[in-house]
Amino acid sequence: MSRLLTLGVLSQQAYLPETIALINRMSAKPTSERAILINSVIKALKDNNLWPKIDVLRVRAAHDHQATMLNWKGDFANATTVNNPIFDLDRGVRGIVNNSYYESNFNPSSGNYKFTKDNSMLLVYNNLNGTTSYFINSVTAVGSSRMYHNGAAMYGTLTALSTVNANDANTNKLGFRWIRRPNSAQLQFGTDLTPNNLFSRASAPIPNQSFTEVNGPVRQAICMYSEYFNDNEMSAFQAIMLNYLSQIGAAL
Repeated sequence: MSRLLTLGVLSQQAYLPETIALINRMSAKPTSERAILINSVIKALKDNNLWPKIDVLRVRAAHDHQATMLNWKGDFANATTVNNPIFDLDRGVRGIVNNSYYESNFNPSSGNYKFTKDNSMLLVYNNLNGTTSYFINSVTAVGSSRMYHNGAAMYGTLTALSTVNANDANTNKLGFRWIRRPNSAQLQFGTDLTPNNLFSRASAPIPNQSFTEVNGPVRQAICMYSEYFNDNEMSAFQAIMLNYLSQIGAAL
């Protein structure tokens, strides 16, 4: 990719205000080609009516480590590092269990967010496997919102009173991994476009704390918090993000 993008270049193009605002928050500016990709992602999310449903979108397959921590939706809930997690250029980020990770600074119980205890979704995209890993985690005694792998099982709760698990053959953690809650009584999680059965789990109050992210060696390229996505919305979102990842060589 060629020359660095400046705000002046952006202003002369048909870039969305959200794109300009995001790039202005990046310490290292992307190339103009990368900026076009960023703009195309945001436009596609808006065109498919997904953008308003999202609270936090982090694209961790990025040109600079600081850019991986930004929330594309706006200047809030930007992540911070704890003990120097690993950044792989244009591929994603990795942590070490209980040692290095990211603090999300996203606490859905403390703001006017789309992510609620009865209508919510967590989603990640991983492009490098690893051992036991928390993808996203927030736990208290009264409830939890978590997504993690342990051995050969994938566990997931979204403010659930008890944990649900499903076998995940060969401890594979690659691709899109997600958990969603459509209502107060059910939750579901799955891989790519393949959902598991809906589980009967009553919701509980969301913990009054922010999530931790990438608490393990699995490399994460996308991280997203939102309200519930139905199957069509899930398909559209994954197609949009996969196109971006493919353009920069970060897709599987």
